[in-house]
Amino acid sequence: MDIEKIIADLKQTWPILDILTFDDLTIQDKLQKNSFHIINFGEQYLKEKNRLNKLNQLREKVAGECYHKYKTDNLELTKYEIEKYYLPKEPDIIKIDNEIYKQKIIVEFFEIAIDALKKQQWNIKLFMEDRKFGA
Repeated sequence: MDIEKIIADLKQTWPILDILTFDDLTIQDKLQKNSFHIINFGEQYLKEKNRLNKLNQLREKVAGECYHKYKTDNLELTKYEIEKYYLPKEPDIIKIDNEIYKQKIIVEFFEIAIDALKKQQWNIKLFMEDRKFGA
């Protein structure tokens, strides 16, 4: 799965651009819901970060098991050789690495969304000041 597909799926499930867009008619509603969205995206970020941590732990476990297998099957292999040439070719590790890659993108999506939501408060404030002073 490529990065564009992952991001498109996330934007469809979590319509951050719609949440961040405001105008004269929607500004009050957006301002009232902003904190809710920060909490909602923050909770999802924590869940996704936890999933990433679990995937990393699983990778370490699988890599350790594979390392042990290679080391016991062939005592002449060095740690460097096993880690550099054998472990990256293990199907289970490749599968987990692909999942970690996807999960990192998801975690970063939520980090960016939370940051944008926090900045939205400032943008709304500036928008309201501009309207107040007729700019």
